[in-house]
Amino acid sequence: MSFSPVPSYLLGGVFLAFGLLPFFSAEKDYEAFGLPLEQENETKDSPKSDQNAALLQNQKQITKGSVSPLAYARGIRDATYGLTYILLQAQGQEVALTTFTAIVSITAVADALIVAQFGGESRRGKIWGHLVTGIMLGGWAWWRL
Repeated sequence: MSFSPVPSYLLGGVFLAFGLLPFFSAEKDYEAFGLPLEQENETKDSPKSDQNAALLQNQKQITKGSVSPLAYARGIRDATYGLTYILLQAQGQEVALTTFTAIVSITAVADALIVAQFGGESRRGKIWGHLVTGIMLGGWAWWRL
């Protein structure tokens, strides 16, 4: 059975956009995904002077968090998902596209579990975005069988 190529190309474009986000604004990517920025590690070195201690304390107050390199890995993951959707559709690989969609639906549910575990109370709403995405992708894959 042949399906419309439009959904595959749209999904590919959306995944590509989400994949590029960390490279333009990693902080916004964290918020869009539903995770807080990484916490800065406390330094265990004792300051050599009172002036250094004050400077270190000021730096800790200013720094709210940092971006983990894993944000870029997730961006690459999403970008490659996007390219996979586009290229499988362009090659007419209907069965492979359906299988890939089923696998990506599992990833979306796993992302929801990650946000549930580490996102904090203020980001609980992001869980639903990942779950709905997983359910919709899984349903679309099932319908394509």
